[in-house]
Amino acid sequence: MEVTDPPTGRSEKIVESRFEELEGIWPECFEQKYGYLRREVVRAIYAFLDCGIPENGVARVFCDGCGRDYFVAFSCRRRGQGIAG
Repeated sequence: MEVTDPPTGRSEKIVESRFEELEGIWPECFEQKYGYLRREVVRAIYAFLDCGIPENGVARVFCDGCGRDYFVAFSCRRRGQGIAG
């Protein structure tokens, strides 16, 4: 049985490595022009980072075509993202 890997695209790597920094500098650098960093945005970013990670839950899938079964990591299915796996 195969377990699909979580997304490891460029966007995930960039967001994961820089988002906490952005949160820290937002008030000083961007708040006056764009307003406060809304909680919905922060929640969406963290959901994006958690999306498709097998430790957060999986579904077992059976393929009628090839007869194999495998695990697919759950997806948050937010706009702008594909389904994990």
